[in-house]
Amino acid sequence: MSDAPVVTEPAAAAAAVDTVPASFWRSLGWFNGYRLALALTLLALALMARSDVLFEPGDRSVFVVVVAAWALFAAAGFGMLAWRRPEFQLQIALHVCADVVFVALLVYATGGISSGFGLLLLANLAAAGIISRGRLTLFYASLASVAVLLEHTWDVLFEDG
Repeated sequence: MSDAPVVTEPAAAAAAVDTVPASFWRSLGWFNGYRLALALTLLALALMARSDVLFEPGDRSVFVVVVAAWALFAAAGFGMLAWRRPEFQLQIALHVCADVVFVALLVYATGGISSGFGLLLLANLAAAGIISRGRLTLFYASLASVAVLLEHTWDVLFEDG
């Protein structure tokens, strides 16, 4: 009889999680905290600001719904971080892809590309590039570029004409 330990499925999954250093998970936690703070700040700004300051060409109600959904998604991200499920790289991909979608919707809600809200993607993409060890950084940047271009195309084709 062999004295080698029997590896069960949960033990193998736990070993896969442990291959990512704790500092990476901590960095992802800080990144998620930034995302939540940003969403809550934008929500407070939207609720306190006059309509003509940010939303003259845009739609305040869409902005508030998008920012509230972003804040809820970021809050749910802390649960995923606590359980460390799904795996590390998939969590980063979920966070960044959600950020790209939410920021593209914010750009739409504030009247288009000229609002400047697309610049919010820069910090998120930079943080994701640092945390993900550069493996998917070009994909994230490409995704953000396509999202901003699609928003602008939508604006030109359906809103201006």
